[in-house]
Amino acid sequence: MVGGLDFHVVWENLSYFFLGRYPKGPVGGVALTLYLAVVSLALSFLGGLILPGVDLMRFVLHEHTGRLPLQEGRFVRAPRNTIDAIETGCRHAQAGAVERMFRIAGTGAQCLVSGGAGNALIEQLDIPCRYVENLVLEGLARIALS
Repeated sequence: MVGGLDFHVVWENLSYFFLGRYPKGPVGGVALTLYLAVVSLALSFLGGLILPGVDLMRFVLHEHTGRLPLQEGRFVRAPRNTIDAIETGCRHAQAGAVERMFRIAGTGAQCLVSGGAGNALIEQLDIPCRYVENLVLEGLARIALS
């Protein structure tokens, strides 16, 4: 089996978003920090990434690089202090990974952003994308109704 159970719920839910129909499939759900699945127009799985969230990146920088400050900064165009530089770097890391995978997906790719930090991520993206508040729970709801 490719991916965890949460991946399978999201995967099945993608059929609804992209094709307007919902196929039968496995059910499950576990939160992941950030999961990006690259999907072709035919809804065949091409691959994906699991990336650390901004909070985890901040924590690792704090714990493993000279005890950098562990607090939320601001995303700014040109950071001029450590806290904003950490925040901006973490957000650029996530957005850069999503945009790179979007390019790999090629012509006709669509980007759905989901989850609690999705709104912050979507603000950083320079690609066409759509926010879906909770792709896993919406997938479970569609499974329950089918």
